[in-house]
Order: sequence, then C-alpha cells, then structure tokens
Amino acid sequence: MNEDEPSDDLFDDAALIAAIDRRAAADIAAGRLLSHEAVLHWLSSWGHDIPPETGT
Repeated sequence: MNEDEPSDDLFDDAALIAAIDRRAAADIAAGRLLSHEAVLHWLSSWGHDIPPETGT
C-alpha cells in the first residue's frame, strides 16, 4: 500500500480511538467549537474566507 493512501488500520486501533475521543471531549468542555452557521459560511466561500475561529 502507498503511504499516501488511507488505511483502515486507524479504525482498528482502540487506544488511538480512545485518545481521539478524550481530545474531542476536552475540546468540547473548553468551548473550542464552531457553530454550524460559521462552518456553512466558510464552506460556501469555497475556503476563500479565513477559516472561522473556534469558540464562536
């Protein structure tokens, strides 16, 4: 497999998934979130606008 190709191994690593879940929970608890509207606005600009800041 080419290193540039996605690997299904990521989803087989329970420790990695648990670490990602802990990081996500910490981000949520700290308020590092983006509103749905902010993401839609940025996506509708095709990424030409500056990406929105978290906590908005």
